[in-house]
Amino acid sequence: MKMGTFLPLLQILVCMHALWWGVQGMTTESSDDTLIDFLSGAGSYEGVVYYQAEGRRALICDQTWTDKEAAVACRMQGYEGGTATKVVDLGPEDSTDIFQWDVVCDGDEERLGDCPVSNKEDNPTSCDPNNIAQVRCEPNIDWDMRMTGSEYSEQGRVETYTNGGWVKVWAVAHTTYEMLCRAMGYDESLHHYEGIEQMPFQGGSQDEGVMCMPSDDIISCRNVSEIPGNGSRYETGIVCKPFDIVAYHPIRLVDNNTNEINNRSGLVEIYHDGQWGNICKNSRYSELVCSELGYKDTWDATSFDTQKVGDGTLTWFSTVDDGYGLTNCDSVFGCEHTAWGDPQSDCNLMAIRCAPAPGRASSLEGLALSLIIMVVVVTVDFGFVRV
Repeated sequence: MKMGTFLPLLQILVCMHALWWGVQGMTTESSDDTLIDFLSGAGSYEGVVYYQAEGRRALICDQTWTDKEAAVACRMQGYEGGTATKVVDLGPEDSTDIFQWDVVCDGDEERLGDCPVSNKEDNPTSCDPNNIAQVRCEPNIDWDMRMTGSEYSEQGRVETYTNGGWVKVWAVAHTTYEMLCRAMGYDESLHHYEGIEQMPFQGGSQDEGVMCMPSDDIISCRNVSEIPGNGSRYETGIVCKPFDIVAYHPIRLVDNNTNEINNRSGLVEIYHDGQWGNICKNSRYSELVCSELGYKDTWDATSFDTQKVGDGTLTWFSTVDDGYGLTNCDSVFGCEHTAWGDPQSDCNLMAIRCAPAPGRASSLEGLALSLIIMVVVVTVDFGFVRV
Protein backbone atom coordinates (compact mmCIF):
# COMPACT_ATOMS: atom_id res chain seq x y z
CA MET A 1 0.00 0.00 0.00
CA LYS A 2 1.49 3.35 -1.03
CA MET A 3 1.05 6.62 0.83
CA GLY A 4 -0.63 8.70 -1.81
CA THR A 5 -4.16 9.85 -1.28
CA PHE A 6 -6.15 8.90 1.80
CA LEU A 7 -5.02 5.64 3.35
CA PRO A 8 -7.49 3.48 5.25
CA LEU A 9 -5.63 2.22 8.29
CA LEU A 10 -7.55 -1.02 8.40
CA GLN A 11 -5.49 -2.85 10.98
CA ILE A 12 -5.38 0.19 13.27
CA LEU A 13 -9.13 0.56 13.02
CA VAL A 14 -9.74 -3.08 13.94
CA CYS A 15 -7.38 -2.71 16.90
CA MET A 16 -9.01 0.56 17.97
CA HIS A 17 -12.47 -0.95 17.79
CA ALA A 18 -11.36 -3.85 19.96
CA LEU A 19 -9.73 -1.54 22.50
CA TRP A 20 -12.57 0.98 22.56
CA TRP A 21 -15.10 -1.65 23.53
CA GLY A 22 -13.04 -4.58 24.75
CA VAL A 23 -11.07 -2.84 27.50
CA GLN A 24 -14.34 -1.78 29.05
CA GLY A 25 -15.60 -5.36 29.08
CA MET A 26 -18.19 -4.84 26.36
CA THR A 27 -16.86 -7.20 23.71
CA THR A 28 -19.62 -8.89 21.74
CA GLU A 29 -17.40 -10.78 19.30
CA SER A 30 -15.21 -13.79 19.98
CA SER A 31 -12.46 -13.33 17.37
CA ASP A 32 -8.93 -13.73 18.71
CA ASP A 33 -7.95 -10.06 18.48
CA THR A 34 -10.90 -8.98 20.63
CA LEU A 35 -10.07 -11.51 23.35
CA ILE A 36 -6.74 -9.93 24.18
CA ASP A 37 -5.26 -6.43 24.46
CA PHE A 38 -1.84 -5.08 25.42
CA LEU A 39 -1.92 -2.16 27.86
CA SER A 40 0.48 0.69 28.64
CA GLY A 41 3.43 -0.18 26.43
CA ALA A 42 5.32 2.27 24.24
CA GLY A 43 3.38 1.01 21.24
CA SER A 44 0.47 -1.11 20.08
CA TYR A 45 2.76 -4.15 19.81
CA GLU A 46 3.64 -4.49 23.52
CA GLY A 47 2.33 -4.14 27.05
CA VAL A 48 0.53 -5.86 29.89
CA VAL A 49 -1.67 -8.74 28.73
CA TYR A 50 -5.37 -8.03 29.31
CA TYR A 51 -7.28 -11.22 28.54
CA GLN A 52 -10.94 -12.18 28.24
CA ALA A 53 -12.08 -15.55 29.57
CA GLU A 54 -14.83 -16.98 31.75
CA GLY A 55 -17.05 -13.98 31.11
CA ARG A 56 -14.63 -11.27 32.26
CA ARG A 57 -11.41 -9.46 31.40
CA ALA A 58 -8.41 -9.47 33.68
CA LEU A 59 -4.63 -9.49 33.92
CA ILE A 60 -2.86 -12.85 34.00
CA CYS A 61 -0.83 -13.62 37.13
CA ASP A 62 1.52 -16.36 35.92
CA GLN A 63 4.67 -17.48 37.73
CA THR A 64 5.79 -19.50 34.70
CA TRP A 65 5.11 -16.99 31.87
CA THR A 66 7.77 -17.49 29.17
CA ASP A 67 8.47 -16.60 25.55
CA LYS A 68 6.28 -19.54 24.49
CA GLU A 69 3.17 -18.11 26.12
CA ALA A 70 4.08 -14.61 24.90
CA ALA A 71 4.38 -15.85 21.31
CA VAL A 72 0.88 -17.32 21.47
CA ALA A 73 -0.55 -14.11 22.96
CA CYS A 74 1.07 -12.08 20.16
CA ARG A 75 -0.22 -14.48 17.53
CA MET A 76 -3.75 -13.70 18.70
CA GLN A 77 -3.13 -10.08 17.64
CA GLY A 78 -1.77 -11.01 14.21
CA TYR A 79 1.98 -11.10 14.92
CA GLU A 80 4.34 -13.92 14.04
CA GLY A 81 5.70 -14.17 17.57
CA GLY A 82 6.90 -12.33 20.63
CA THR A 83 8.84 -12.44 23.87
CA ALA A 84 7.98 -12.29 27.57
CA THR A 85 9.47 -8.86 28.18
CA LYS A 86 8.74 -6.54 31.10
CA VAL A 87 7.80 -3.24 29.46
CA VAL A 88 5.68 -1.64 32.21
CA ASP A 89 6.66 -0.91 35.81
CA LEU A 90 3.68 -2.12 37.83
CA GLY A 91 2.93 -1.25 41.44
CA PRO A 92 2.05 -3.57 44.33
CA GLU A 93 -1.65 -2.72 44.46
CA ASP A 94 -4.11 -5.51 45.21
CA SER A 95 -6.68 -6.28 42.55
CA THR A 96 -9.50 -8.72 41.93
CA ASP A 97 -9.13 -8.23 38.17
CA ILE A 98 -6.58 -11.01 37.73
CA PHE A 99 -6.50 -14.62 36.59
CA GLN A 100 -4.25 -16.61 38.92
CA TRP A 101 -3.15 -19.02 36.22
CA ASP A 102 0.05 -20.74 35.18
CA VAL A 103 -0.52 -21.08 31.43
CA VAL A 104 1.66 -23.75 29.80
CA CYS A 105 2.05 -23.45 26.02
CA ASP A 106 4.25 -25.28 23.53
CA GLY A 107 4.58 -22.02 21.61
CA ASP A 108 2.90 -23.03 18.36
CA GLU A 109 -0.72 -22.73 19.54
CA GLU A 110 -2.99 -20.18 17.86
CA ARG A 111 -4.57 -18.89 21.07
CA LEU A 112 -4.02 -19.01 24.82
CA GLY A 113 -7.27 -20.94 25.20
CA ASP A 114 -5.56 -23.90 23.50
CA CYS A 115 -2.92 -24.10 26.26
CA PRO A 116 -3.46 -26.08 29.48
CA VAL A 117 -3.60 -24.18 32.78
CA SER A 118 -2.09 -25.36 36.05
CA ASN A 119 -2.21 -23.96 39.60
CA LYS A 120 -5.50 -22.23 38.90
CA GLU A 121 -6.70 -20.24 41.91
CA ASP A 122 -10.30 -19.12 42.32
CA ASN A 123 -11.05 -15.53 43.43
CA PRO A 124 -7.45 -14.28 43.82
CA THR A 125 -7.01 -10.82 45.33
CA SER A 126 -3.33 -10.04 44.82
CA CYS A 127 -0.33 -10.83 42.66
CA ASP A 128 3.38 -10.09 42.72
CA PRO A 129 3.82 -7.40 40.00
CA ASN A 130 6.74 -9.39 38.59
CA ASN A 131 4.33 -12.23 37.77
CA ILE A 132 1.89 -10.15 35.70
CA ALA A 133 2.14 -11.34 32.09
CA GLN A 134 3.68 -8.83 29.65
CA VAL A 135 4.76 -9.15 26.02
CA ARG A 136 6.61 -7.51 23.17
CA CYS A 137 5.43 -8.74 19.77
CA GLU A 138 7.50 -8.99 16.59
CA PRO A 139 8.15 -8.34 13.84
CA ASN A 140 6.21 -5.11 13.45
CA ILE A 141 3.24 -5.12 11.12
CA ASP A 142 1.82 -2.32 8.97
CA TRP A 143 0.06 0.41 10.93
CA ASP A 144 1.55 -0.45 14.29
CA MET A 145 1.68 2.71 16.40
CA ARG A 146 4.33 3.81 18.88
CA MET A 147 5.42 6.75 21.04
CA THR A 148 9.11 7.60 20.88
CA GLY A 149 11.58 10.25 22.03
CA SER A 150 10.85 9.87 25.76
CA GLU A 151 12.21 7.57 28.45
CA TYR A 152 8.65 7.01 29.71
CA SER A 153 6.38 4.64 27.81
CA GLU A 154 3.13 6.62 28.14
CA GLN A 155 4.30 9.65 26.16
CA GLY A 156 6.27 10.66 23.10
CA ARG A 157 6.16 11.57 19.43
CA VAL A 158 3.68 9.41 17.55
CA GLU A 159 4.89 7.26 14.68
CA THR A 160 3.30 4.53 12.59
CA TYR A 161 4.91 1.57 10.84
CA THR A 162 4.34 1.23 7.11
CA ASN A 163 6.23 -0.11 4.10
CA GLY A 164 8.93 -1.56 6.33
CA GLY A 165 9.74 1.57 8.35
CA TRP A 166 8.52 4.08 10.91
CA VAL A 167 7.10 7.44 9.80
CA LYS A 168 5.79 10.33 11.86
CA VAL A 169 2.12 11.00 12.46
CA TRP A 170 0.61 14.46 12.15
CA ALA A 171 -2.79 14.87 13.84
CA VAL A 172 -5.22 17.77 13.44
CA ALA A 173 -8.12 17.09 15.82
CA HIS A 174 -8.53 16.42 19.55
CA THR A 175 -10.44 13.19 18.92
CA THR A 176 -7.44 11.92 16.97
CA TYR A 177 -5.27 12.09 20.10
CA GLU A 178 -7.84 10.08 22.04
CA MET A 179 -7.96 7.41 19.35
CA LEU A 180 -4.17 7.24 19.10
CA CYS A 181 -3.87 6.60 22.85
CA ARG A 182 -6.59 3.95 22.63
CA ALA A 183 -4.79 2.23 19.78
CA MET A 184 -1.71 1.88 21.99
CA GLY A 185 -3.56 0.45 25.00
CA TYR A 186 -4.34 3.57 27.04
CA ASP A 187 -7.50 4.98 28.56
CA GLU A 188 -7.36 8.49 27.10
CA SER A 189 -5.15 11.38 26.03
CA LEU A 190 -4.11 13.72 28.86
CA HIS A 191 -2.16 16.27 26.85
CA HIS A 192 -0.83 16.81 23.35
CA TYR A 193 1.84 18.83 21.59
CA GLU A 194 1.66 20.13 18.04
CA GLY A 195 4.73 21.02 16.01
CA ILE A 196 8.41 20.35 16.53
CA GLU A 197 9.06 23.73 18.20
CA GLN A 198 7.06 22.95 21.35
CA MET A 199 7.80 19.23 21.38
CA PRO A 200 9.62 18.12 24.59
CA PHE A 201 10.44 14.75 23.02
CA GLN A 202 13.68 13.99 21.22
CA GLY A 203 14.05 13.41 17.51
CA GLY A 204 11.52 15.88 16.11
CA SER A 205 12.08 16.63 12.43
CA GLN A 206 10.32 17.24 9.14
CA ASP A 207 10.97 13.76 7.77
CA GLU A 208 8.42 11.69 5.89
CA GLY A 209 5.10 11.27 7.64
CA VAL A 210 1.35 10.92 7.33
CA MET A 211 -1.33 13.37 8.40
CA CYS A 212 -4.21 11.71 10.24
CA MET A 213 -7.68 12.93 11.11
CA PRO A 214 -10.82 11.24 12.43
CA SER A 215 -13.75 10.37 10.21
CA ASP A 216 -16.65 9.07 12.28
CA ASP A 217 -15.06 6.26 14.32
CA ILE A 218 -12.05 5.71 12.06
CA ILE A 219 -8.81 7.51 11.23
CA SER A 220 -7.79 8.42 7.69
CA CYS A 221 -4.27 9.47 6.76
CA ARG A 222 -2.51 10.87 3.72
CA ASN A 223 1.02 11.68 2.64
CA VAL A 224 2.24 14.78 4.44
CA SER A 225 4.11 15.96 1.33
CA GLU A 226 0.73 17.00 -0.06
CA ILE A 227 0.12 19.34 2.89
CA PRO A 228 1.26 22.99 2.47
CA GLY A 229 4.37 23.67 4.54
CA ASN A 230 5.11 19.93 4.70
CA GLY A 231 2.95 19.59 7.80
CA SER A 232 5.79 20.13 10.29
CA ARG A 233 3.64 22.31 12.53
CA TYR A 234 1.29 19.35 13.01
CA GLU A 235 3.89 16.85 14.20
CA THR A 236 2.20 15.10 17.09
CA GLY A 237 3.31 14.35 20.62
CA ILE A 238 0.94 12.95 23.24
CA VAL A 239 0.75 12.07 26.92
CA CYS A 240 -1.58 9.12 27.51
CA LYS A 241 -3.37 8.03 30.68
CA PRO A 242 -3.02 4.34 31.64
CA PHE A 243 -6.06 2.35 32.63
CA ASP A 244 -6.49 2.24 36.40
CA ILE A 245 -5.86 -1.51 36.48
CA VAL A 246 -2.21 -0.99 35.46
CA ALA A 247 -1.62 2.52 36.83
CA TYR A 248 0.39 3.03 40.01
CA HIS A 249 0.79 6.70 40.87
CA PRO A 250 0.14 7.20 44.62
CA ILE A 251 0.63 10.63 46.18
CA ARG A 252 1.89 11.80 49.57
CA LEU A 253 2.60 14.99 51.51
CA VAL A 254 6.17 15.72 52.61
CA ASP A 255 7.07 18.35 55.22
CA ASN A 256 8.74 21.31 53.55
CA ASN A 257 11.31 21.70 56.35
CA THR A 258 12.05 18.19 57.62
CA ASN A 259 11.42 16.20 54.40
CA GLU A 260 9.44 13.73 56.48
CA ILE A 261 6.12 12.30 55.31
CA ASN A 262 3.31 14.34 56.85
CA ASN A 263 -0.26 13.28 56.20
CA ARG A 264 -1.64 16.66 57.31
CA SER A 265 0.24 19.19 55.18
CA GLY A 266 3.30 19.53 53.00
CA LEU A 267 4.66 19.38 49.48
CA VAL A 268 2.69 17.13 47.16
CA GLU A 269 4.73 14.27 45.73
CA ILE A 270 3.61 11.68 43.19
CA TYR A 271 5.19 8.31 42.42
CA HIS A 272 6.15 7.49 38.86
CA ASP A 273 8.59 5.05 37.28
CA GLY A 274 10.19 4.13 40.60
CA GLN A 275 10.69 7.71 41.83
CA TRP A 276 8.88 10.26 43.97
CA GLY A 277 8.76 13.79 42.60
CA ASN A 278 6.99 17.12 43.06
CA ILE A 279 4.37 18.69 40.81
CA CYS A 280 3.72 22.33 40.04
CA LYS A 281 1.28 24.40 42.04
CA ASN A 282 -2.41 24.66 41.20
CA SER A 283 -4.65 25.89 44.02
CA ARG A 284 -7.69 24.20 42.46
CA TYR A 285 -6.22 20.79 43.28
CA SER A 286 -6.42 21.16 47.08
CA GLU A 287 -9.62 19.19 47.63
CA LEU A 288 -8.66 16.58 45.01
CA VAL A 289 -5.30 15.92 46.71
CA CYS A 290 -6.83 15.60 50.18
CA SER A 291 -9.62 13.38 48.91
CA GLU A 292 -7.10 11.08 47.21
CA LEU A 293 -5.18 10.90 50.50
CA GLY A 294 -8.30 9.55 52.20
CA TYR A 295 -9.80 12.67 53.76
CA LYS A 296 -13.59 12.48 53.65
CA ASP A 297 -13.95 16.05 54.87
CA THR A 298 -12.00 18.36 52.54
CA TRP A 299 -13.48 21.56 53.98
CA ASP A 300 -10.07 22.64 55.29
CA ALA A 301 -8.12 21.77 52.15
CA THR A 302 -5.99 24.75 51.12
CA SER A 303 -2.81 25.39 49.19
CA PHE A 304 0.09 27.44 50.50
CA ASP A 305 3.16 29.03 48.94
CA THR A 306 6.57 27.42 48.92
CA GLN A 307 9.87 27.79 47.10
CA LYS A 308 10.34 27.64 43.35
CA VAL A 309 11.79 24.58 41.68
CA GLY A 310 15.52 24.44 42.39
CA ASP A 311 18.46 22.51 41.00
CA GLY A 312 18.33 18.89 42.01
CA THR A 313 14.59 18.95 42.70
CA LEU A 314 12.72 16.33 40.71
CA THR A 315 9.50 17.88 39.45
CA TRP A 316 7.30 15.70 37.32
CA PHE A 317 4.86 18.02 35.58
CA SER A 318 2.71 21.15 35.52
CA THR A 319 -1.05 20.77 35.75
CA VAL A 320 -3.18 22.15 32.94
CA ASP A 321 -6.61 23.69 33.50
CA ASP A 322 -9.45 22.86 31.16
CA GLY A 323 -9.96 26.53 30.30
CA TYR A 324 -12.84 26.94 32.75
CA GLY A 325 -10.84 26.63 35.96
CA LEU A 326 -12.19 23.13 36.60
CA THR A 327 -10.46 19.86 37.42
CA ASN A 328 -12.66 17.18 35.87
CA CYS A 329 -10.69 14.19 37.11
CA ASP A 330 -10.71 11.85 40.09
CA SER A 331 -6.96 11.47 40.64
CA VAL A 332 -3.96 13.77 40.37
CA PHE A 333 -2.16 11.68 37.75
CA GLY A 334 -5.38 11.44 35.73
CA CYS A 335 -5.78 15.21 35.35
CA GLU A 336 -4.47 16.96 32.28
CA HIS A 337 -0.78 17.73 32.71
CA THR A 338 2.38 18.37 30.74
CA ALA A 339 4.70 15.50 29.87
CA TRP A 340 6.38 13.64 32.73
CA GLY A 341 9.70 15.36 33.39
CA ASP A 342 8.65 18.54 31.56
CA PRO A 343 7.33 21.11 34.09
CA GLN A 344 6.76 24.65 32.93
CA SER A 345 9.55 27.16 33.60
CA ASP A 346 7.46 29.31 35.98
CA CYS A 347 6.65 26.34 38.22
CA ASN A 348 6.07 26.76 41.95
CA LEU A 349 5.88 23.51 43.88
CA MET A 350 2.41 22.41 44.95
CA ALA A 351 1.93 22.39 48.73
CA ILE A 352 -1.37 21.43 50.35
CA ARG A 353 -2.76 21.58 53.88
CA CYS A 354 -5.46 18.95 54.41
CA ALA A 355 -5.93 19.34 58.17
CA PRO A 356 -5.15 22.10 60.69
CA ALA A 357 -2.13 21.78 62.95
CA PRO A 358 -2.71 19.98 66.28
CA GLY A 359 -4.38 22.26 68.82
CA ARG A 360 -6.13 24.36 66.19
CA ALA A 361 -9.83 24.03 65.50
CA SER A 362 -10.89 23.02 62.03
CA SER A 363 -13.12 25.27 59.95
CA LEU A 364 -16.16 23.10 60.70
CA GLU A 365 -15.40 23.08 64.42
CA GLY A 366 -14.95 26.85 64.34
CA LEU A 367 -18.22 27.26 62.47
CA ALA A 368 -20.05 25.07 64.98
CA LEU A 369 -18.61 27.06 67.89
CA SER A 370 -19.65 30.32 66.23
CA LEU A 371 -23.20 29.05 65.78
CA ILE A 372 -23.39 28.01 69.44
CA ILE A 373 -22.20 31.44 70.58
CA MET A 374 -24.69 33.11 68.25
CA VAL A 375 -27.58 31.04 69.64
CA VAL A 376 -26.57 31.87 73.23
CA VAL A 377 -26.36 35.58 72.44
CA VAL A 378 -29.74 35.58 70.71
CA THR A 379 -31.47 33.72 73.53
CA VAL A 380 -29.96 36.05 76.12
CA ASP A 381 -31.10 39.09 74.16
CA PHE A 382 -34.64 37.77 74.03
CA GLY A 383 -34.68 36.87 77.71
CA PHE A 384 -34.91 33.12 77.28
CA VAL A 385 -31.89 32.45 79.47
CA ARG A 386 -31.28 33.71 82.99
CA VAL A 387 -27.74 34.96 83.63
